[in-house]
Amino acid sequence: MSAPTIDHIRENEFPVLQNYLPLNHAGVAPVCMRASVANAQMGSKLARNGFAGYDAYMEQLAKVRALCGWFIGAQAEEIAFVRNTSHGLSLVAAGLDWKSGDNVVTTDAEFPANMYPWLNLKDRGVEVRTVSAKGRAPSLEEFAAVVDERTRVLAISHVEFSTGCRFDIKALADLVHSKGGYLCVDAIQSLGVIPVDVTREGIDFLSADGHKWMCSFEGTGFFYCKRELLGRIRPSHLGWNSVKSQFDFDHYDLSFPDHARKFEEGSLPLPLIFALGKALELLIEVGMDEVHRRAMGAAAALRAGLSERGLKDLTVLGPGGPTPVVIVGGEFDLAAATAALTEKGVQHAPRGGGLRLSPHHYNNVHDAERFWALFDEVVR
Repeated sequence: MSAPTIDHIRENEFPVLQNYLPLNHAGVAPVCMRASVANAQMGSKLARNGFAGYDAYMEQLAKVRALCGWFIGAQAEEIAFVRNTSHGLSLVAAGLDWKSGDNVVTTDAEFPANMYPWLNLKDRGVEVRTVSAKGRAPSLEEFAAVVDERTRVLAISHVEFSTGCRFDIKALADLVHSKGGYLCVDAIQSLGVIPVDVTREGIDFLSADGHKWMCSFEGTGFFYCKRELLGRIRPSHLGWNSVKSQFDFDHYDLSFPDHARKFEEGSLPLPLIFALGKALELLIEVGMDEVHRRAMGAAAALRAGLSERGLKDLTVLGPGGPTPVVIVGGEFDLAAATAALTEKGVQHAPRGGGLRLSPHHYNNVHDAERFWALFDEVVR
């Protein structure tokens, strides 16, 4: 079965195109139509049927969990549903058995979600070491200079939010593993547009939520914990759903399952999770290699308009390869351009000293032409 065409996807999945130019998938992406429908349908079922059908809902939940695992090369038992990326990263930070003198290595260009959970460990004697990555791509040797035998976690964004720099995850995994530590990846800036395989790339922990490149809702994502490490992360939040016998309400037995479900302390937002599953199905139908190819083509179409206007791409090319991010830089008033383009319906973000454009697989050359026409109107 061939992948659905860009035109088919544009017509059936992204009505946002009727009124806006969506180029902010690295920020808050439009929700694809099938995810929106799944959310509404589940809400309607709950309104009409109440508790009836709960067993079927649990079966559907298990299917989405397995789908999330398959999407990143993991098993269902290694997947926990979380509220957001910060939630998943915080599970690692709060759950490891830290010792005074341990350290975490990261960069100085991380989104706060991948910084505050580690800084919060200061009162436990844990040092946070940073490698310089603002406006540049640090080398593996720079990481190696600060990773040592007391490094428990190397915490890194697969793609940096402000520069578009993509790291070589496998190389970083090999580095930290050689010292006995773990690799924890904030994948929200890549998952859904760049193929990810946690086994092949040596990832120990990964967290991402659905509102960027996966084109689903805010408020729901998933966390991956390598099966062999499940016993080393103690749940920081506990509830009825954390234990092996979660439906035995009359007896208290604080025994955790050998399953990432132990990180889900209570009831889950089923409509949002089912919507996330539908969003992943769209990406799988296209195929992640094709998703990446199409998104890179859309980025190239945008990049083609830079030189004739005397502009430059401020995106940082990292050791992991290119990304579909274009940061438009030049001699123009960034704040004024951002405000004017937003007024004209161009969804983007001011990042990295320029206009960050992050097209997806359904954007095309006509979107690039439309962007530059609007840019020329507001930047004279």
